[in-house]
Amino acid sequence: VKVPKHEPKERETLDEEQIKMVNDTWATHFMGYPTLIMLYCGLRRGEMLALQWRDIDLERDVISVTKAVEFLSNQTTIKPPKSRAGKREVPIPLFLHNVLEQVQGDPNAVVCPNSTGGYMTDSAFSSAWHSYMNHLTLMYGGKNASRSRPKIEVIKPFTPHMLRHTY
Repeated sequence: VKVPKHEPKERETLDEEQIKMVNDTWATHFMGYPTLIMLYCGLRRGEMLALQWRDIDLERDVISVTKAVEFLSNQTTIKPPKSRAGKREVPIPLFLHNVLEQVQGDPNAVVCPNSTGGYMTDSAFSSAWHSYMNHLTLMYGGKNASRSRPKIEVIKPFTPHMLRHTY
């Protein structure tokens, strides 16, 4: 048995204010409802990016996680989930059910598509996530940087994986 050299890092989660911001503004940015899916269903980024609308069963209120995206040299490939336990059905809470009813698309369509309707690349997701974080900052009174002033952030930025930890 090998003893670890350090204590594992404590997992960071969203605070109540960040959760409220996500809930209150989901409809104002195209990354809003994918963020809700990761927050309320505990999906990893790759699992959420691989979702198609046919994987979301609103009659049974479950999301079937059967695949994930993997990025190799910014190319998107579909693979099985991270582990055997990763293939699962996740319950959909009522709040998220109501959101998904409003935004659902064609069964074969990607839930969180790129600009042409396909799977996002790593750089496309990074750009979309940065845009979403900037959008939340501006929605709550922050300011973008200019020549005469630094950026004013009013929320602490968070990562997609922090949504999973919060779940």
